[in-house]
Amino acid sequence: MMNNLNLRKRILLGYLAPLLLMVLVSIVVIWSTQRLNELSTGVELAHAIVSNIKDVHRDSLELQTSARGYLLAKNETSRKTYSDQIPLVREKLAALGSQIKDPKQAANLREIGATVERLIEFTEKEVQLVDVGEVTKAVQTYGIGTGRELGHTLTKMVDAFEQREAEILLARQAAKTQASDSLASTVLALTSAAVV
Repeated sequence: MMNNLNLRKRILLGYLAPLLLMVLVSIVVIWSTQRLNELSTGVELAHAIVSNIKDVHRDSLELQTSARGYLLAKNETSRKTYSDQIPLVREKLAALGSQIKDPKQAANLREIGATVERLIEFTEKEVQLVDVGEVTKAVQTYGIGTGRELGHTLTKMVDAFEQREAEILLARQAAKTQASDSLASTVLALTSAAVV
């Protein structure tokens, strides 16, 4: 076939092949770079989710601690801290709900949210008892241990949530590394083919 082509067409074909390979390299680089950006965003999101769930857990514990402080000493600062924590926890849970894409994590977050709401409901009863002057009854209610049990349950749920998010993060990091390696080897191979 090459014998049938005149010199002009051979030269054109000789230049065209490397140019087409360089165009292919450009397309692969663009696609791979976009993929790496998506994966990097996913890794950053996983870190943000872990940070946010820790905030929810810490704020829930603060809510519980401030309710206990109000219960035991009728400390108005504790009462204010308790009241301020409730909307914060709910806002952070809502923000987490918009960040999470994994169905299992969404289900875990719903369970965490339900446990937090039960904890708020329980501590609110104690606080209301103190507000109306029934401190002894509030202390007895606290002594039952439901609040502590809910706190322990919440801690276990958050730990499971964090473990699942760590698995997701590792998978995203592995995919990111693989995409980066794939990009480098593809560019190297196609550039070498274009030079040869």
